[in-house]
This record gives sequence, C-alpha cells and structure tokens, in this order.
Amino acid sequence: MARAKQELDARTERMRKELTSEAQQAYQAKIQLLDRMLESLPEQIAQRVAAAEDDMLSLCFATVCRVLGQAFIEPSFVQRHLRQAIADYQGGPITAVHLHPQDLVKLRQHPEALPTTLTRPEIQWIEAPGMTSGGCLLQSADGALDARLETQMKAFAELLSESRSAA
Repeated sequence: MARAKQELDARTERMRKELTSEAQQAYQAKIQLLDRMLESLPEQIAQRVAAAEDDMLSLCFATVCRVLGQAFIEPSFVQRHLRQAIADYQGGPITAVHLHPQDLVKLRQHPEALPTTLTRPEIQWIEAPGMTSGGCLLQSADGALDARLETQMKAFAELLSESRSAA
C-alpha cells in the first residue's frame, strides 16, 4: 500500500509538473502574441492616422468645392474673381479676357462693376464655352494668367497632397 501511495504521489507530481509546464507554455505563447501585437500597434496607428488625414484632406477639398459652387450663384462672384486675377497678374497691359458666356453676360449687365483696367476699348472679351463658370483667362502681349477655377482647384488639390506628403 505504501508503494501504491508512492506511485500515486509520483504520478500526481508528474501530472502537476506537466500541467504547470503546459500552462507556462500557453502563458508564454500569449505573452509572445501580445508582444507582437504591441510591436505592430505603432505602425497600425500610423496607418489609421494617415487614412484619417487623407479623409480630412478630401473633406476639406470637397467643402471648398461646395462653398465655391454656391458662390457661383452670386452675381458679384465673377467681378470679385476677375479683380483678384487682375491683382495677381504681373504681365503687361491686358489685351483679352476669356470668360464663360454666362459670366460675360453678367459682366455686361453691370459694366460699372468692372475694374477700370478692363474698360479700355482695345480689350477683347472672348466667350469661352469650355471654361467653367467663374473662371477667367487674362492675356497680354507678355503672356497669360490662367485664373480658371479648375486650374486653381487642381493647384489647391496638389497643395493639399504635398502638405499631406510632407507630414
């Protein structure tokens, strides 16, 4: 009987050691898994932040487009945009102004709103049906200024993309 008890005790001890070893191995495996997850966490966070930044830039661009789209409805938008284009222009005397036909109609309805630099009789007013409403193209003997909205929006999108890349 003592022998049976010794065998039982020995078997119990072996089983306890086996179970303890298995539990330690399972514990170590979970610790290793958690370590790998923690190691990958900064990269995953960076990816999520990058995706969020892309979404924010897209939202910013869409918002600007929407605001500008609503501004086209205002009759004074064309005059303001044209004034800004003239202020930005660094070339010689303007010889031609290209505008969307509807914008040209708006300007002709309110010629008093035109900047004095554009009231000279030698300036050609050219209908540009392919141009988006609200944009303009100024020409002179020295060159041109492309102030079309699609050109400016493309430049804005590129600027957003560059700022995103720099970050």
